[in-house]
Amino acid sequence: MVSISKSEKSLGHTYIQKWRNHVGLTQAQAGELLELSAPLISRVEAGKTQYTQSFIEKAAKAYGCTPGQLLDTDPTTLPTRAKIDQLLADASPEDLSKCLKIMETILVKD
Repeated sequence: MVSISKSEKSLGHTYIQKWRNHVGLTQAQAGELLELSAPLISRVEAGKTQYTQSFIEKAAKAYGCTPGQLLDTDPTTLPTRAKIDQLLADASPEDLSKCLKIMETILVKD
């Protein structure tokens, strides 16, 4: 069984629950895969119990993502990110510069 430390510092908002839902697992099914109880999975997802590095690594493997994605990437944005990456990969340096200016105009708040 993976232990969850109550002494580790919480790392804030994550996408653990969204990734679990994205792959179509219930908390009970995730608990079986991770060798944890469903209530513990629930508490980790709700931020009521802090997670360990071991938990993140095992959950990422079970959910088919990287540990970093589990913490900071909404899985529902993956198709859009992939399309953006594809378009940018084929862009000229001039077009990349134009794209950057457009993105900064839209996304950067002063």
